[in-house]
Amino acid sequence: MNTRTQTPIVVISHDMPPELFIDVSATLRSMGVVVRAEGPTPSSSGTKVIVVVSPKGGSGKSTVALVIASTLAARGAFFRAVKEGEWTAWHAKGGLATRGVYLAGQPTGRWQSWTDDGHEASVMTHNLRQ
Repeated sequence: MNTRTQTPIVVISHDMPPELFIDVSATLRSMGVVVRAEGPTPSSSGTKVIVVVSPKGGSGKSTVALVIASTLAARGAFFRAVKEGEWTAWHAKGGLATRGVYLAGQPTGRWQSWTDDGHEASVMTHNLRQ
């Protein structure tokens, strides 16, 4: 019986922005995933594909794919594990979904949201709770 564990490998194309590559690869590496920056040269179609493969079931492919998807779906900063500063989220098809600012983990100020076809859906103002 072969009990050797096979480590998932993620290959990221050259067209990923450097700051995003650093965030995604650091998170994946902390999970024990091998990250490679290679793959085909970017296509002119604008389509980006990230493939997570492993020949063995139970190796964490779904978890890795979820981490990648959630990292790509929203961008913002944390300070001591709390959301802080400007945050932006995107719809699955790539359009802007929401944008606003967090202060000490609470939404504050003007927040905008858009439908998946790009129309403004709402504008809200959050007052910081003390």
